[in-house]
Amino acid sequence: MAEKVNDKPLSIPTSLAFFEHNDIFVTDKETGKVIRVIGGQVEANVPLLDVEVAIVMELGLLGLTISENMTDTNTYVFL
Repeated sequence: MAEKVNDKPLSIPTSLAFFEHNDIFVTDKETGKVIRVIGGQVEANVPLLDVEVAIVMELGLLGLTISENMTDTNTYVFL
């Protein structure tokens, strides 16, 4: 089942990572943006991160992962 989460289309969404309940980070290959979707709504329509990427051939922002450190309260996001 697919659910529409944003009326503004992403260029090429390539990866998503679940952070907390109903909290998702989504990467866009061509724009280099990471957006946050909470409960099906894009948070403030402002990217969480916006990095410059090369988009020739198979280059671009291709993925991310989230790692929570169990020994302290830090959460790390890897691109």
